[in-house]
Amino acid sequence: METEIIKNIVAEVMKLDPNEVEDTTTFVEDLGADSLDICRIIMNVEEKFCVILPKDSIYAVSTVGDIIEKIKKIKKA
Repeated sequence: METEIIKNIVAEVMKLDPNEVEDTTTFVEDLGADSLDICRIIMNVEEKFCVILPKDSIYAVSTVGDIIEKIKKIKKA
């Protein structure tokens, strides 16, 4: 469930078809995202899941799967 929601958020921010977003999709290399795009993605994910990711998340995520894993860890705690 989280996976599809996060992929949809990434697709919306990057103005893509959600089917183009995979767990292994990299923000910078594959999507051409800049730091502002990544911040928007993180903020939207935090809002959607009512969580706060660590402040260093912008530097600690390079793929869609990285964000998915962070959300899963927070939801388990």
